Amino acid sequence: MFNDLKKLSRDYWLLMYSTGLGSLGWSFYYIVYPLYMKAAGYGGTELGILSSINTFLAMVWTFIGGILTNYMSAKKIFLIFWFLSTLSYLPMAFSIRFEILLLSSILSSLGSISMPAYYSYISNIVRREDLDLAYSVEQIMFTAAEALGSLLGFIPVWLSKIWKISLLKSYMRSFLLVYVIGVISLIPIFKIRDLKVGSEKIPILKPKGVLGKILLIELAIGFGAGLSIPLIFYYLSVKYGVESGELGVLNFFLSFTLMASTMLNPLFSKKFGTVKTSTFLQASSIPLLVFLTISSSVPAAFTVVVLRNTLMNMANPLVTSAFMKAVKEEERSMALTYMSLGFQIGETLSMPLGGYMMDNIWLDLPFYMTAIIYTLYVFLYYTAFKHVDSI
Repeated sequence: MFNDLKKLSRDYWLLMYSTGLGSLGWSFYYIVYPLYMKAAGYGGTELGILSSINTFLAMVWTFIGGILTNYMSAKKIFLIFWFLSTLSYLPMAFSIRFEILLLSSILSSLGSISMPAYYSYISNIVRREDLDLAYSVEQIMFTAAEALGSLLGFIPVWLSKIWKISLLKSYMRSFLLVYVIGVISLIPIFKIRDLKVGSEKIPILKPKGVLGKILLIELAIGFGAGLSIPLIFYYLSVKYGVESGELGVLNFFLSFTLMASTMLNPLFSKKFGTVKTSTFLQASSIPLLVFLTISSSVPAAFTVVVLRNTLMNMANPLVTSAFMKAVKEEERSMALTYMSLGFQIGETLSMPLGGYMMDNIWLDLPFYMTAIIYTLYVFLYYTAFKHVDSI
């Protein structure tokens, strides 16, 4: 794999340096944000409202982003909307008023506009036979930055002790650091080629053929995932009584094992095919959802969670690669739009249902439902895209 990295272009690596830095800051923010909200006197209701608004807007912006790729170059989209998203950290550094937090949430969601252009840009600067490698390296970079960012959570506590200020003020000043990291992450973007990655000829509101299949498949996996996957930490806390310390260690191992295992993707896909490899990985993860519900101890449950996360998510770059190989070059931006939009809609619809089932019906039920829907998803995915391996 390491020799193959030389095949990836200068533009690709500049983009990876940029997103790696941005992911580092975002991961740190992801840990600090709920603690900042709590220290500011807000509870789960306010946090839920802001998260719901952010998720809803992200869906809207993703769709708009798919349209923009047909009329604006990817480089301009990155610079404009990544910068606007980075600005979201500043209001929280100076105020705890709810309307200010709402403004930050709206600004943060604007980054979603760039996602169709981002993945389309990669597919346009990388040769078709190197797409598996390119998307796998992208996930490795993101996961490594996420793991490192998770370990920076001690900074606000350290600042609080050194400067003798409250944790709330320390959290607020930490957002300035995240803002600076975000601005620095934009510098490599100025050096990449300016490409337009969409086409004005692609129908936006009528996903047909392969585009329709992508939308349907992503709706299925998004709905299945939303029932249980975002609630795994909550599930472990309720069932085993684990707290933030143990979950923090688990989160680090989730990132580390995913990063290490994703390195094997190009080797497996080259030997067995992109779709066969991704299908096998995802199918292998499904029984682990059931094993989690019958685990008898915390170590056993944590092991199952790590294995399931590794198998399911190391397939993600290969699935993206398969979709990109299956569509025409000018359709890639809209394919990625439907991919993101389908998953987000499915997940948004099922998350409240999964939480309700855990609290009011049976704690383990959402994982069985996810296993059933994932099985359907894997069947649909393989049936619709198995031809890609022979192209």
